[in-house]
Amino acid sequence: MSVYHKVKKNPTLLVWGAAVAMALALVAGIVLALQGGGRTGQVVEGPVEGYTAAQHENDADTLSFRLNTRPQFSAEKSEGMLYLENPAENQYDIQVDLELMNGDVLYSSPVLSPNTHVDAVRLSMPLSGGIYDAQARIFAIDRDSGVIVGQIVQDIRVIVE
Repeated sequence: MSVYHKVKKNPTLLVWGAAVAMALALVAGIVLALQGGGRTGQVVEGPVEGYTAAQHENDADTLSFRLNTRPQFSAEKSEGMLYLENPAENQYDIQVDLELMNGDVLYSSPVLSPNTHVDAVRLSMPLSGGIYDAQARIFAIDRDSGVIVGQIVQDIRVIVE
């Protein structure tokens, strides 16, 4: 007799099977959420959650960005929440490097088109616990040619716990 026939004849088995499958899916979802949702480094469309897009467009001399200036990272996994956003009002793509004051690059973002962001990131080098003075170097990139047309340096503090 096949499994299909056993399930068909015993609906209680089907209900228990569905309940177990749902419980396993719930546990897997909780584990992924606790580990950063599986979204570390993933580019997401739209503004950072909790923010809305501006209702204007920047001119060629203006660049907007959103960035956590005090990101906290796990010393064990080197992961943290950067909340890096290229707002919809920009005319340029952006790419961001987080650098220690000695020039060591802690993180390089992917190129972000306007109206995209990255929440969780992983540092490219491990750091021991402490507070590090650093900077975010934000590059403005021409969307047609891919050429860097300017940059902004933003002071930040990297916190490692």
